[in-house]
Amino acid sequence: MKKINFKEFKMYVDYRKTHMVRQDIRERMAGLLYTTANGAAAASLSMKIINSEGDIEITDFEEKALINVVNSSCSQNIIDGVSEALKNTEDS
Repeated sequence: MKKINFKEFKMYVDYRKTHMVRQDIRERMAGLLYTTANGAAAASLSMKIINSEGDIEITDFEEKALINVVNSSCSQNIIDGVSEALKNTEDS
């Protein structure tokens, strides 16, 4: 399983990717999943995110739901941040 931390989510704040910040995006991401994704897995993942205090483990199915929502509804810096976070836990 892969891990991601939405409480201390790392994202770039410039297009050159030279400045990164950590930001709590739990509320935003949980709300986005709950209101735009279909199915129990997305609803469950939204609750897992909102109740998290750090890294959460996500299943392959939850990962697909997350990526679909992020790619269709988020800005590029969020898309890149999710992609990097999931990539960095591939071997864990």
